[in-house]
Amino acid sequence: NEQDQAAQFVPNRYNEYGEYLYRSGDLVQFNDAKELLYIGRQDNQVKVRGYRVNLNEICEKVEQLAGVTGAHVVAEASQIVAFYVSAAPQEDAIEQGVSLHDAMAHTVPDYMLPSRWVRVSDLPLTPNGKVDGKALVALLSDKQYSASALLSPTEQTLADVWKVLFNMESVNADSDFFALGGNSLKSVMLLEQVALHFSVRIPIADFYRATSIRLLARLIDKAQAKASRTQESQTQETGNIAAQPVVVRRAQSDVTVIAIHPVEGTVDGYTTLLGQVSEPANVVAF
Repeated sequence: NEQDQAAQFVPNRYNEYGEYLYRSGDLVQFNDAKELLYIGRQDNQVKVRGYRVNLNEICEKVEQLAGVTGAHVVAEASQIVAFYVSAAPQEDAIEQGVSLHDAMAHTVPDYMLPSRWVRVSDLPLTPNGKVDGKALVALLSDKQYSASALLSPTEQTLADVWKVLFNMESVNADSDFFALGGNSLKSVMLLEQVALHFSVRIPIADFYRATSIRLLARLIDKAQAKASRTQESQTQETGNIAAQPVVVRRAQSDVTVIAIHPVEGTVDGYTTLLGQVSEPANVVAF
């Protein structure tokens, strides 16, 4: 909006490089050698996977999700972590976090999606009434909020793949692919291993929206279930077709010749052969 633009684009008092200067939000200072030293950011922007994202903007999106009564988002170890207060604390926290992730995936780019969701009973505040982000980050070392254990066989297998891929001794269900040092090449390598171990192909665009072991495992389970339903449907359809006999020739005879193809195909291949049956007989093909 115009107010934000006025704050970011200020008149250039040096009059050397244009009419306006852009406030990048980076904080710097001169040292004794008149060199600029980078201090940090004025706002809540961080760089994730090469993208500069505003944590406040992500937090607003989390707060807009159904069932969330409060939220705070931090970047910890190159991983976006969403702390949230739920209107339904009696529900399973893991399933609730996955559901919130899926809902938010429709509203933001993949690099803005939190890869870890932590449900808290309330948001701690600083003396001046702001959310205490440091206190929330400290909760991550608490056993109650620590990274989740591997639960399903899919998560266990994925963990084995990640340990080889990243040369690590242990990972957990909340381990984020990019936070561990993943890149485009390793993404391809990972998805090839997924296809090898689980017999499903996960599009890389879908993987970028599910970069933790838990979220990717859920994606794989859904893909396998879909593939299984498709196979069952095709088998049923094939079975129904095969169960319908085709009468090639009718005759006034008690003799019936039945032709059944060995594996797959249609009755067309038998038409010429069955037409050579010289004896009066009913000819039926499956």
